[in-house]
Amino acid sequence: MNVEAGIQIDLVGAARRRAPVMGATAVLVFLVGYWIAMVLPSEYTSYATMLVEPPSVSRQLVESGVAGRDLNTRLNLMTAQILSRPRLSRLIDELDLYEEESEDMTRDAVIALMRQHISVVPVEGALIASGRKQEGADINTFQIYFTDDNQRLPSRVAQALAQNFIDEHIGERVEITQKSFDFVQTEEQRLAEQLRTLQARIGEVKQANLGSLPDDLSSSQRQLMTVAMELRDTRSELDRAESEASFWGKRIVAVGISSGDVTLSPEKRVQLLELELAGHRSKGYTDKHPDVIDTLLEIQTVQAQIENAQNESEGDEAELSFEQLTVQAEQERALLRARAASEKIARLSEELEKIQGRVDATPQVSEMLDALERQWRQVSISLADFENRRVQASVQANLERRQLGEQFRILEPAFVPLNASAPNRLLILAIGAFLGVVSGLGLGVGLEALDSTVHKAGEAQDALAVPVLAVIPAIRFHADAARSRQRRFRYALGSSVFVVFNLLGGAFGYLYMNGLPGWALALVVEAEETPVSVPESESESDEAPASPEAFRVP
Repeated sequence: MNVEAGIQIDLVGAARRRAPVMGATAVLVFLVGYWIAMVLPSEYTSYATMLVEPPSVSRQLVESGVAGRDLNTRLNLMTAQILSRPRLSRLIDELDLYEEESEDMTRDAVIALMRQHISVVPVEGALIASGRKQEGADINTFQIYFTDDNQRLPSRVAQALAQNFIDEHIGERVEITQKSFDFVQTEEQRLAEQLRTLQARIGEVKQANLGSLPDDLSSSQRQLMTVAMELRDTRSELDRAESEASFWGKRIVAVGISSGDVTLSPEKRVQLLELELAGHRSKGYTDKHPDVIDTLLEIQTVQAQIENAQNESEGDEAELSFEQLTVQAEQERALLRARAASEKIARLSEELEKIQGRVDATPQVSEMLDALERQWRQVSISLADFENRRVQASVQANLERRQLGEQFRILEPAFVPLNASAPNRLLILAIGAFLGVVSGLGLGVGLEALDSTVHKAGEAQDALAVPVLAVIPAIRFHADAARSRQRRFRYALGSSVFVVFNLLGGAFGYLYMNGLPGWALALVVEAEETPVSVPESESESDEAPASPEAFRVP
């Protein structure tokens, strides 16, 4: 070997010399991969296919009680419902799942472990020719997958998840529509009660404001006009009566003077003064006017005289003449008319004030009634709307109770998987074989590169830089050849035993960890399901040939 010229390796000679080491290394690495592939536990996956069926009744006739959702929302909602803690916890108890893990882990940890083995996947293009996906097509098919190391368990769990989801989905839709119906009915009763309350309130307002209602405004205005005109006429009549009374009072004085009897009784004098006072007040004089003050003082003076005359009982009433009596009678009639007119004016003024109060209160009452009537109309419209909604909610509830709305159905039940989904043992064995070959070649090349032994004449000439005169071949005797053959035989036998032992050990390890493989289990199940004589109830299932459909879990 010439070191100055670089490392030059005789690959054929190296392969011949390092073959045992390279073969042993390759076999060992391959056996390590073989043991890993055999000892790893098998995982089996099964799935149930679910179909979302459209409503059985046309949407143009009856709207569904539960609003439809898009794919992402529906998928997320389905996954959340399927992976809910109560549902998984109940399923773990029913199927006795994860018994060993439950001894060392909490229930939440076991549920989290189970969630890692469950997936909900939409099926795209399952029913489309050549697998071409149609743009905008609704995806209404889903698959629920479950993976476990027990071959018979994934189908049971996937089927149970699908069936439980469907059962609870039906109950949930019925509950939602029933709650909607109850809510609409409650709101309808509340609005009906509110409408009755408003009607009663409107009636109370109308009863408490009779005459002040907007409908009574024109009538009240007519009454107001009539009373005002009558009051004006009565005041005119009062003025005439007071004027006549004053005239006849003066006439009595004039008659007394003409007859020589100017004596008037104090009572008559008071009446005259009262007529005069009424005349002043009819002119609009107040109590502070001088004429009114003089008349009041004179009335007080005459009344004092009357009291003194009554106390002293002096004198008798003077006798009046026929003319004086006639004038006095006219004066009394005028006083009576004036008194009646004054009473009528007071009554009309009071009535006018009441009517005017009713007219003034009409805008406020009208505003109050308008507000109540607006509320009444709004509540009436809402009540009519909720009556229609109640009918629609009742129809929707009946639709869901009879399962005529959108429903989930198991399109393909879960089946017992025949082959493990993981690990990929062929891939692991291929990787082990590749790594074994690469490791053996690498080890052989490395050992050959580190070895400085001279194997050929050329290598010796290059190493010593002198010409080689002759090459003496190796001399082997029969005894050496026999010992060499025996040694190679022992090596081959030992290697074969070692390899066979590891292969059998890996096979037994596989059986210990995973049991029978899928094809062997299929043969066993087929042998168990084909007895010599079968009952009539099982004859149909036994006549069918063995296929993956035969291992589906109902």
